[in-house]
Amino acid sequence: MKKFLAIIVVAILATSFAFSQHNLPVSANAQFDVKVILPLTWTPPADVDLGAVITGFEKPIVKSATFTLEGEALYGVEVTTHDPAVVDGVVLNGTWSGGGNATLGTDGKHLVVYTTSSVNATGATSNGEKTFTIGVEAKYAGL
Repeated sequence: MKKFLAIIVVAILATSFAFSQHNLPVSANAQFDVKVILPLTWTPPADVDLGAVITGFEKPIVKSATFTLEGEALYGVEVTTHDPAVVDGVVLNGTWSGGGNATLGTDGKHLVVYTTSSVNATGATSNGEKTFTIGVEAKYAGL
Protein backbone atom coordinates (compact mmCIF):
# COMPACT_ATOMS: atom_id res chain seq x y z
CA MET A 1 0.00 0.00 0.00
CA LYS A 2 2.85 2.34 0.77
CA LYS A 3 4.28 1.69 -2.66
CA PHE A 4 0.92 2.38 -4.23
CA LEU A 5 0.58 5.69 -2.33
CA ALA A 6 4.12 6.65 -3.27
CA ILE A 7 3.35 5.97 -6.93
CA ILE A 8 0.15 8.04 -6.68
CA VAL A 9 2.02 10.93 -5.01
CA VAL A 10 4.75 10.81 -7.66
CA ALA A 11 2.13 10.72 -10.42
CA ILE A 12 0.28 13.69 -8.92
CA LEU A 13 3.50 15.66 -8.55
CA ALA A 14 4.60 14.83 -12.08
CA THR A 15 1.19 15.80 -13.47
CA SER A 16 1.17 19.04 -11.46
CA PHE A 17 4.67 19.87 -12.65
CA ALA A 18 3.74 19.16 -16.28
CA PHE A 19 0.62 21.34 -16.10
CA SER A 20 2.49 24.13 -14.31
CA GLN A 21 4.96 24.32 -17.20
CA HIS A 22 2.34 24.79 -19.92
CA ASN A 23 1.43 28.39 -18.92
CA LEU A 24 4.72 30.08 -18.14
CA PRO A 25 4.84 33.77 -19.06
CA VAL A 26 6.76 34.74 -22.16
CA SER A 27 8.28 38.16 -22.67
CA ALA A 28 9.47 40.47 -25.42
CA ASN A 29 11.20 43.84 -25.41
CA ALA A 30 11.22 46.89 -27.64
CA GLN A 31 13.63 49.80 -27.74
CA PHE A 32 13.13 53.44 -28.55
CA ASP A 33 16.04 55.30 -30.11
CA VAL A 34 16.29 59.05 -30.47
CA LYS A 35 19.04 61.16 -31.96
CA VAL A 36 19.76 64.33 -30.05
CA ILE A 37 20.85 67.00 -32.53
CA LEU A 38 22.36 70.46 -32.33
CA PRO A 39 20.02 73.40 -31.84
CA LEU A 40 19.77 75.94 -34.64
CA THR A 41 21.70 79.18 -34.15
CA TRP A 42 22.15 82.30 -36.25
CA THR A 43 25.26 84.39 -36.79
CA PRO A 44 23.92 87.79 -37.87
CA PRO A 45 25.80 90.12 -40.22
CA ALA A 46 27.40 93.38 -39.19
CA ASP A 47 25.38 96.54 -39.78
CA VAL A 48 25.56 97.77 -43.39
CA ASP A 49 26.05 101.47 -44.18
CA LEU A 50 24.08 102.43 -47.28
CA GLY A 51 25.44 105.97 -47.53
CA ALA A 52 23.02 108.81 -48.31
CA VAL A 53 20.10 109.51 -50.61
CA ILE A 54 18.51 112.88 -51.35
CA THR A 55 14.89 113.44 -50.32
CA GLY A 56 12.64 113.05 -53.35
CA PHE A 57 14.98 110.67 -55.23
CA GLU A 58 15.68 106.97 -55.58
CA LYS A 59 19.30 105.82 -55.48
CA PRO A 60 20.60 102.44 -56.71
CA ILE A 61 22.64 100.83 -53.91
CA VAL A 62 23.79 97.23 -54.10
CA LYS A 63 25.07 95.80 -50.81
CA SER A 64 24.53 92.51 -49.05
CA ALA A 65 23.96 91.22 -45.52
CA THR A 66 24.64 87.52 -44.93
CA PHE A 67 23.11 85.52 -42.09
CA THR A 68 24.73 82.17 -41.26
CA LEU A 69 22.47 79.42 -39.91
CA GLU A 70 24.18 76.57 -38.04
CA GLY A 71 22.79 73.24 -36.87
CA GLU A 72 22.98 69.49 -37.45
CA ALA A 73 24.63 68.67 -40.79
CA LEU A 74 22.38 67.49 -43.64
CA TYR A 75 19.08 68.17 -41.83
CA GLY A 76 16.25 70.01 -43.58
CA VAL A 77 15.29 73.47 -42.36
CA GLU A 78 12.50 75.95 -43.06
CA VAL A 79 13.79 79.52 -43.29
CA THR A 80 11.44 82.50 -43.06
CA THR A 81 12.68 85.95 -44.07
CA HIS A 82 11.30 89.32 -43.01
CA ASP A 83 11.61 92.31 -45.35
CA PRO A 84 12.40 95.77 -44.03
CA ALA A 85 9.46 98.02 -43.18
CA VAL A 86 9.07 101.49 -44.71
CA VAL A 87 10.68 104.06 -42.41
CA ASP A 88 9.29 107.61 -42.54
CA GLY A 89 8.27 107.11 -46.17
CA VAL A 90 11.70 105.77 -47.20
CA VAL A 91 11.75 102.33 -48.85
CA LEU A 92 14.68 99.90 -48.89
CA ASN A 93 14.34 97.62 -51.94
CA GLY A 94 16.11 94.29 -52.14
CA THR A 95 15.83 90.53 -52.51
CA TRP A 96 16.49 87.45 -50.41
CA SER A 97 18.35 84.29 -51.35
CA GLY A 98 18.52 81.14 -49.26
CA GLY A 99 15.05 81.44 -47.72
CA GLY A 100 12.34 78.78 -47.83
CA ASN A 101 13.13 75.08 -47.55
CA ALA A 102 16.80 74.16 -47.47
CA THR A 103 19.20 71.50 -46.24
CA LEU A 104 22.11 72.29 -43.96
CA GLY A 105 25.44 71.50 -45.61
CA THR A 106 27.93 68.86 -44.56
CA ASP A 107 29.44 71.55 -42.32
CA GLY A 108 26.03 72.15 -40.72
CA LYS A 109 25.69 75.64 -42.22
CA HIS A 110 23.30 77.46 -44.53
CA LEU A 111 23.63 81.05 -45.79
CA VAL A 112 20.72 83.46 -46.15
CA VAL A 113 21.51 86.72 -47.94
CA TYR A 114 19.60 89.99 -48.33
CA THR A 115 20.91 92.10 -51.24
CA THR A 116 19.74 95.69 -51.59
CA SER A 117 18.95 97.14 -55.00
CA SER A 118 17.96 100.73 -54.16
CA VAL A 119 16.81 103.17 -51.53
CA ASN A 120 13.68 105.11 -52.53
CA ALA A 121 13.27 108.45 -50.75
CA THR A 122 10.64 109.92 -53.09
CA GLY A 123 8.05 109.61 -50.29
CA ALA A 124 10.33 110.64 -47.41
CA THR A 125 8.49 112.53 -44.68
CA SER A 126 11.61 113.65 -42.82
CA ASN A 127 15.37 113.95 -43.15
CA GLY A 128 17.95 112.23 -40.96
CA GLU A 129 19.31 108.74 -40.49
CA LYS A 130 16.83 105.91 -41.12
CA THR A 131 17.37 102.42 -39.73
CA PHE A 132 15.92 99.45 -41.59
CA THR A 133 15.62 96.08 -39.85
CA ILE A 134 15.53 92.76 -41.67
CA GLY A 135 15.10 89.42 -39.97
CA VAL A 136 15.25 85.68 -40.38
CA GLU A 137 13.74 82.72 -38.56
CA ALA A 138 14.47 79.03 -38.96
CA LYS A 139 13.29 75.69 -37.66
CA TYR A 140 14.10 72.09 -38.48
CA ALA A 141 11.71 70.71 -41.08
CA GLY A 142 9.53 67.88 -39.88
CA LEU A 143 10.63 67.91 -36.22
